[in-house]
Amino acid sequence: MASVLFVTCHSPFAGCSGGRRRELELLRRVSEHFDIRLLAVTKTIDEDRLALPLARDICREVILLPAADLPADTDGGTAPQVLRHRNAAAADVVRRTIAARAADLVHVEGFYLMQHVPPGCGIPVLLAEQNIESALWHQRADLAGTREERHFFFQQAQATEREERAAWQRADGCAALTQSDASVITAADQGRRVVRIIPDGCDHVSGVATSSRRRRPCDDGCTLVMVGNFGYQPNVDAGRWLCEAIFPAIRRRMPRARLLLVGTSPPPELTAAAQRTTGVTVSGRVAAVEPYLDAATVVMCPLRIGGGIKVKLLEALRRGKPIVSTSVGLQGFSAGVRSAVRVADDAEAFAQATCSLLQSPAQRQRLAAAARAFSLTLPTWDDAATELADAYSELLQAPPRQAAA
Repeated sequence: MASVLFVTCHSPFAGCSGGRRRELELLRRVSEHFDIRLLAVTKTIDEDRLALPLARDICREVILLPAADLPADTDGGTAPQVLRHRNAAAADVVRRTIAARAADLVHVEGFYLMQHVPPGCGIPVLLAEQNIESALWHQRADLAGTREERHFFFQQAQATEREERAAWQRADGCAALTQSDASVITAADQGRRVVRIIPDGCDHVSGVATSSRRRRPCDDGCTLVMVGNFGYQPNVDAGRWLCEAIFPAIRRRMPRARLLLVGTSPPPELTAAAQRTTGVTVSGRVAAVEPYLDAATVVMCPLRIGGGIKVKLLEALRRGKPIVSTSVGLQGFSAGVRSAVRVADDAEAFAQATCSLLQSPAQRQRLAAAARAFSLTLPTWDDAATELADAYSELLQAPPRQAAA
């Protein structure tokens, strides 16, 4: 059985975020065919250590190392994520693992972790991108309120793009979640390589484990829910925009409406915004998001910054929920998703679309049926894991430099 060193920025077995859920679903499946050693340079090392027993049946070995503190005064020359995940011990683990022939292939989740893989390491390297991070910095620049902010975000975008391109060219193979992200990588490489699409699946473990016989929480007709990992800045931006601009406009029309922000690690700026807005509750981390989705009258996805595909949308679609989303929230989906989701990109239109659904059970029922039907057209995690296993096999069958060519 070939051995894979899987390098990531967190333990897939701890917490609840889209990236962790994706890696867990994939590793559960590919570990049946490949021997997995996992190296994580993580910002949540204490939480990740508590989850180590859950890795026992999936990984031969798990090594957790701490991410660095981000310098307060970055000069814009190095991408922030590269600085954040710099760890000399991680590079040493990769070198020693390769030297000991304990890995036949290195899988790197994110360009910023390629710094730990020595050039010309002698075994194939697959680099998988869950987002095009430079695009997210450009989105932040577009939303900036001042010229100074805009200049800072643009600097970060340029630094990140340089690091991304260098990492893509060093890797023997690249993978992305969506065709649009794959096209960005292909264009940067002047079309010299095929980027494999490894999608998110629409049948998460926790969703499968939820019994259809279990009574679902009652939808009271006025509950709005946003689900997200609020340790991730784009979700914080979305939550604040929802609290400060969208939800007050909804409450003016429908005073009974209430909003639940459900997810781990809400920062003080988000809880403060929620406290200033009547009718908003911040849950913090929950054992499972499904009961909150089931209780939602409408699911909200007000993302203004994002890439890849959104696990929160996959979960809501699969559970047949009426959804209002921005166009950013729908990135990565085919055009058919628009028949199953109401789309609005400014606060007033978002509020109006939400109120229209709150006032019409018939509209909600039609949209819920469309969401379920669309979810059945999406890839499963078995499909995604097959693509990943095929990517491993393809790289293992060719010398690294030949694979890169």
